[in-house]
Amino acid sequence: MLRTVLGRYALFGVLGVEALLLPYFLSEQVYGEIEYYKFTGFLLQFMLLGASTGYVTLFLKKTPAPDQSTTRYFVTGAFLHIVLVSVVLFLLDYKLLALIGALTAFAMVVETLLKVRRQYLLAMSFKPILSVTVLASLPLVLHYELTATTLVLGAFLVATLVYTSLACLSVGRAVFSEVFQLPALKCFSGKAYFKNVREGILINASTAMTFLFFFTDRTMVRTHFNSSLADYSLSFSIAQLTMVAITTFSYVNIVEYGANTASHENLKQSIALSLKSVLQLYGAIGPITIGFSYFAESIYGYENVFETTLIMVSVLGLANVLNSISAAHLYLGGYRGLALLMAVSLGISVLLNSVVPLEGVWAYYLLLIKTYGLYLGFSAISALLVWYRLRRIEASPSVER
Repeated sequence: MLRTVLGRYALFGVLGVEALLLPYFLSEQVYGEIEYYKFTGFLLQFMLLGASTGYVTLFLKKTPAPDQSTTRYFVTGAFLHIVLVSVVLFLLDYKLLALIGALTAFAMVVETLLKVRRQYLLAMSFKPILSVTVLASLPLVLHYELTATTLVLGAFLVATLVYTSLACLSVGRAVFSEVFQLPALKCFSGKAYFKNVREGILINASTAMTFLFFFTDRTMVRTHFNSSLADYSLSFSIAQLTMVAITTFSYVNIVEYGANTASHENLKQSIALSLKSVLQLYGAIGPITIGFSYFAESIYGYENVFETTLIMVSVLGLANVLNSISAAHLYLGGYRGLALLMAVSLGISVLLNSVVPLEGVWAYYLLLIKTYGLYLGFSAISALLVWYRLRRIEASPSVER
């Protein structure tokens, strides 16, 4: 696991370079817009309605080992699903969203195929490849004064092509040759594909609402505190120094927990070990991240980077630590209640947005504390539910998972 964490830091070091260079060469407004559109693009991965997560779960549960048809049904179904949703968005005149949404959703399909084969580092590499593409495009942006939307669309297109090509080279044509050819569409089974959706839709709903939770406030910052949008974006990038370690565990746990479901004791030990490890990393890296933001604020001449990063790392970071074991709900049950809990948290957050002051830097900080505080409460309850479910199964082994 440590190798995976270190490998992800090596990959996401590219994001750090991007975070340092873009605000240096671009105006605050253009930099903030680029980060906003990138965040929006990743939100649209949820158009798959949990099919990717469902496929991971079914793939790990299937005995004997899944055959090629399992993968073919998932990929061809996802392809048709992406095309349909993208056409609808295009007809509704959301052309940019339709295009970058299709690209990020397709990248999610490739990532899923890599993840179930435990090709974790390559699976995680889409965002770093996207960052390299953005950085490589920077001279063109400066010379031709390209808009943020043009840069983002071009970067997503190139990154998706490169990412898919690397996946094919790494895993081999045995996995990808059949499922990415048009004749494979003849083998499409709606029933088989929607079995993936049905298996993953609850966790997708919870994850999508979590993403929407932060997207709503990012939109609030862009609309009402536009002068702080660049501060927010830079702080979010700096905070990734801490978040990368935490989210690596969240990313890997969905597969690792699934591999240990045959033994309750092994699953319990796996959850305890991952939580202990992520707490240690958070305690070691969090203070370094906050200290770095202090100097970054001075270097770039921004006004609110240190305070924003402090709030993100201390509150959102702890929330992510607790939420890093949420993948256990997939195998212990209880995701329906978790989705309901997130829906309530999201509703409260949106309602509070209507009463939060919309002027002044303290209102901006209050908005962040409100959102991250609610998410911390949600994560704490989620972690408690995991341990409650473990104790319940331990006391009554016949309890169905």
